[in-house]
Amino acid sequence: MIRLSDARLVVMALRSLEDVLVECDMRAVPRCLKLRVILAYLFSRSRSPERWPFDRFWQAIANEQPNDRVANANACSNAIYSAVGEKRSQDRVEESERKAWRERHRLAAMDRATRQAATNDDNDRV
Repeated sequence: MIRLSDARLVVMALRSLEDVLVECDMRAVPRCLKLRVILAYLFSRSRSPERWPFDRFWQAIANEQPNDRVANANACSNAIYSAVGEKRSQDRVEESERKAWRERHRLAAMDRATRQAATNDDNDRV
């Protein structure tokens, strides 16, 4: 069995945070044990004694105000990357933004289809 290095596990945990950021762009993200473990692991690998980026990320993702949620979660994720000695590259940011854009459009298409089906049902009843 191949063991994963700490560096590889950190990268995997950071990618999981990026996935949370994609979801966070569309809605408040429910806090869960999986995310708590990811944040705890990253904090354990932090080069800084500062815990605030991890705590504030946890708080930010559940914020009901979309602009505040996204801005704060992004700022905290940048601080988390820095704390674990990684750089959040522009490529990663753009990849996350593309995922969020695709997900928003997928959800909008589903919403349009649902509204259209409801309209068709209403027309059939008349």
